[in-house]
Amino acid sequence: KTDSISKILSGLSGKAKVDKLNNLAEILVNSDPKKTKQFADEAMKLSQQLNYQEGIADAYHKTGIYYYYNDDYENALKNYNKSLSLAKDLNNKQLIAQALSWIGALYRIQSDFKNAESNLNEAITYAKEINDDARIVYCLRNLGEVNRVQQKNTEAISYFNQALVIAEKINDQHQQAYIYGAIGEVYRQQSDFTNALKNLNASTKKALSVNNKNLASNNYYSIGEIYLSESNYNKALEFLKQSLTLAKELKDNIRIADCYAAMGDVYRHQGDAENAEDYYKRSLSISTQISYLNTKSYAYFTLGMLKKTDGQNDLAMEYFNRSLGIAKDINDYWRISDCMNMIGDIYTARLNYEK
Repeated sequence: KTDSISKILSGLSGKAKVDKLNNLAEILVNSDPKKTKQFADEAMKLSQQLNYQEGIADAYHKTGIYYYYNDDYENALKNYNKSLSLAKDLNNKQLIAQALSWIGALYRIQSDFKNAESNLNEAITYAKEINDDARIVYCLRNLGEVNRVQQKNTEAISYFNQALVIAEKINDQHQQAYIYGAIGEVYRQQSDFTNALKNLNASTKKALSVNNKNLASNNYYSIGEIYLSESNYNKALEFLKQSLTLAKELKDNIRIADCYAAMGDVYRHQGDAENAEDYYKRSLSISTQISYLNTKSYAYFTLGMLKKTDGQNDLAMEYFNRSLGIAKDINDYWRISDCMNMIGDIYTARLNYEK
């Protein structure tokens, strides 16, 4: 809250104020991203006045976080790299590890898993040298996500459990919330909905206790997907709408695109093709704008499903091939399999048995 922030900053000056401004910039990104940019700008201005190079490097990073949460990955990476370059000049291992870890997270979102793993592992090397447990937790969690997205569930759970042990040791409630949510996602992918809900609810409880609206939105989305899998469509829409409300408040376009796609699924399963197509196209539009390739591929696939059901096989084939091309680019083997299966069905309908 504004009055609490004023109290935190009152009496601070010089480098101490810069450090607190940068700290607040990162803390507030989950609840008020606009303030992240405001505090990062203030930290940069004061650092330049003081010629405080570490403060400048950190402010570049916090500015990058702001762009990251606003889906402007180009400017996010540009600011992360400025921070990394200056941190290396200063030989500040904490700032180096910080920049590398967020660069790795950015590559993960873009499905560039090779560069994601490379940067995250390098960040861990620096973090271990200075016993930065919080950074190690962040990197291990992201490495878990890299493996989860590729359906390497055993490896994913291993990374998440390593991260959870350290997060509990340092009493990092934010990271514990994220990790429980991530473990819940693995169980959800395996259709173990009892354990999925157990972990997702534990994550949501912790997230709300620390005002992490971003994570709460993610969890509501996942719970909605579980109810969709169980054909409980009213419950599914209830949780997806809660997720969408928070995502719009935070301007989290990734989650908005996911929610629209999932709501399209609900309507498709209910036989409401008109609403389903509307929501899939909303998802496709946003995921295209921000280069969110997983959901972009999914939106094309589900649009293909609608057209195939409607007997519009030429248009369905076009959508499936677009989905397939993206899936191959990001090594999404589940989607590749789905697309090839649907394309095979269309060739069968055309009596082209060899194809």
